[in-house]
Amino acid sequence: MDPVDGEAPNTMFSNAVYWAGAGIFLALVAGKFYIWMRSGYFPMPTLGDGLAYFGYSYPGANDPADWHGLAAVGRWILSIPLMVAVAAAGLVAGFFAEVLEDAA
Repeated sequence: MDPVDGEAPNTMFSNAVYWAGAGIFLALVAGKFYIWMRSGYFPMPTLGDGLAYFGYSYPGANDPADWHGLAAVGRWILSIPLMVAVAAAGLVAGFFAEVLEDAA
């Protein structure tokens, strides 16, 4: 990819990651808003629901033999709304894109 207006390719990559993440987040918010306005129902799938969709399950988190505190933390993480988890993953990806840009 050729630099635009003197920008380095790494800057263009981090900008692309940023705008892709922002676009996905806005699409998720718009989709939730559309469903809510149309039906009055606001579905809020959790991170655990999203992982279960892909076949991942965590049976030990509901009835652990030991490490009950760690299981409670795991249940809390799995109960985070999926939209928040995706937005956080986008922020982390953008942060690492900036770090990689600065290192280059």
